[in-house]
Amino acid sequence: PQAIPDAAKQAMLNRNVQNLQATVTEQQHQIDILTTQVKENAAQIQKANAQLEMSKPPAKVVVNKP
Repeated sequence: PQAIPDAAKQAMLNRNVQNLQATVTEQQHQIDILTTQVKENAAQIQKANAQLEMSKPPAKVVVNKP
């Protein structure tokens, strides 16, 4: 096998680092979008739960007499 010059090795490493940085940036963007969606979904669930609670009939109290 032929030896690869140090400059070529460094250039390959630099390209790999750039590619990885681009991947991390894209993944962070996707994480931000998903985080926003989860927060919106949680708010919708809370709103739906509140509406369900308001539509429930009041609880009946049963008294057992001896």
